[in-house]
Amino acid sequence: MAAAPPHAHPSLPPSLPPSLPPSLPPRRSYICRVFPESKWTRYACQGHWAASDGTAMNYKSPAANMQFQFVVEAACDVFVNLKQSDHLEGVAERLDCICALCEVLECSTDKVGKKCRFPHRVQTVGASNGGVFGYRRDLIVEIPNCQPGAYTIWPQIYKDGEERSFAVEVLSSKPLRGTADDAIIVATA
Repeated sequence: MAAAPPHAHPSLPPSLPPSLPPSLPPRRSYICRVFPESKWTRYACQGHWAASDGTAMNYKSPAANMQFQFVVEAACDVFVNLKQSDHLEGVAERLDCICALCEVLECSTDKVGKKCRFPHRVQTVGASNGGVFGYRRDLIVEIPNCQPGAYTIWPQIYKDGEERSFAVEVLSSKPLRGTADDAIIVATA
């Protein structure tokens, strides 16, 4: 195997020309996961954070945020992706996202369709970004071997006064209860 040219960065393969000077390592790496339609079922719906929905700084109204629910009938792998809308095209990722978190909580099957009034008192089965609020356009929660039962998706923003539309996407390795149009339920009071 030929030696790398003297200007190549040591972490890059020798066949790739470096896009950065050798003294600057790459700052980010993006890892994509492909979900083939033959193996995964996709469900999606829309949501919106209103100006009064902040939760982390005050906990005065944790149930004010929209909540979504889904029911797993057979153990399967589940990915929940909360995608913030992109309203500032061409601006750095951190600047056009609001500080947010997405948690998935267990809920009782007899409570499906009703909001979880005290979500911080319920068992969390997964959270984006390790359970820490962050500036990310996509907030992903992975639930491997998700057991049969009902689950609440709780999208949260860090502070009051911020508004943003978002989409909730659920990918599962086995079909959830319901159809592509009604498997994700918007919980109401």
